[in-house]
Amino acid sequence: MVVRFWHLAAPDTWRWLSDSEVQSMDKMLFSSAFGGFVFSYLRDAVANRNK
Repeated sequence: MVVRFWHLAAPDTWRWLSDSEVQSMDKMLFSSAFGGFVFSYLRDAVANRNK
């Protein structure tokens, strides 16, 4: 997250990742976040169904 923020906030000359590397990092971060959301939703749905 720190590296991603750095690449958003820092000047171009201070960045060391290419655009494709940053996009790959975005995909990894957002897919993990989305997967966690789906898992939490399904876990809660199953718990509520068993009540």
